Amino acid sequence: MNKENAEKPKTTFFESIQSDLGISGGTLGVFLNMHSHIITTQVEYPTNLVVNKNNVAPCGAETIHTFRKSKLRPRLSSEEIAIRLTQGLDVCYTIEQYLEDILSDKYVTYNKKDGTFVEFKKGYPPIAISVSEFFEGACTTLSNIDDTFTKSYDTKIKPGDHIENTPEFTIAFGGIPFNMLEEGIDAFLDRFRIRKETVTAPQLDLLTSLFTKIEEGRIFTIDINILLYFFRDVFGATQVNIFDVGCAQMIYEQQGRLLSKADAVRVFEGNRRQNPRLGYGGTKRKKNKRNTKKLKLLNRPH
Repeated sequence: MNKENAEKPKTTFFESIQSDLGISGGTLGVFLNMHSHIITTQVEYPTNLVVNKNNVAPCGAETIHTFRKSKLRPRLSSEEIAIRLTQGLDVCYTIEQYLEDILSDKYVTYNKKDGTFVEFKKGYPPIAISVSEFFEGACTTLSNIDDTFTKSYDTKIKPGDHIENTPEFTIAFGGIPFNMLEEGIDAFLDRFRIRKETVTAPQLDLLTSLFTKIEEGRIFTIDINILLYFFRDVFGATQVNIFDVGCAQMIYEQQGRLLSKADAVRVFEGNRRQNPRLGYGGTKRKKNKRNTKKLKLLNRPH
């Protein structure tokens, strides 16, 4: 899935913008922790930029939201996570950590006989989940992605949500973090010391559109791409590390319905046969090995 940059012209949007930071090159860190789902349209990431993405949820599945409730790991601020993403992907969940956190929840029990765990929550019916099916492809890092399915992200907390599900969308570059949900366009330009006289009206409109959509409550992958183009064009960023904690259930546009995980994987595989550069999900060669690790983890004494 390597980029074929020689065959693609480099599209630029922000090349004329100048900054007083004096930074050239480096990695942009992007932390996404929001309610989300996949839409089956495809989006191309910017060329001349290596995009690596870690997805907690496997293609077509929900995330079990333990990340902000973990009793086993120290809590990091979204700013700390974003900064660590500029240094690598070691801050991302591993499948072992994910399962350990789920099993540490007092409302979760695991049934070794049939390989399912059951979640009990007050006011809700018990939910039984098959480990081997649900977690196939969870906590997967995809390297050097060219294209991806679109994701829709809710940037505002929904009525009835717990505080642990408060949306988070934070970026970092050159050691500087920025909270996209709590700060606006003016703060963004100031934080990265942009010479405002070098920003054209169309460029400002493009950047402002992202913050407007955040305020309205929903953004898409193509909106996040604005940031990728910005840091590539203005600062010469060469890489992006994205940590996405959100759900990855798939809405099939042709039918307008939510797909099961199995159906979602089939849709993805069908699209990838037509576009091998499409990045979501793991390979069959890696899946069996991951399943063995998961089941060993679950079957050990707790």
